Amino acid sequence: MASEPNTPPTVLSRVPRRSACAAQAREREQERIRRLSVQERISAALTMGARYSWLKPRPAKTPV
Repeated sequence: MASEPNTPPTVLSRVPRRSACAAQAREREQERIRRLSVQERISAALTMGARYSWLKPRPAKTPV
C-alpha cells in the first residue's frame, strides 16, 4: 500500500527546494565567520544595529 503509484505524497515527505546559489552564498558566509577572531566577531555584533538599521520597522503614522 505504501508504494501505490497513484497515492499523493504526504506533506511530511516533501523536501523544500533549495537554490544552489543561495547554498553557495551561505557556505561562503559560514567560512568567513569561521575565520573571524573573537575580537572581530564582537566588533561585528556591536555594529549590526547600524548595519541593518534599514530592517527596523518604521513607526506608524498617527491619524490627524
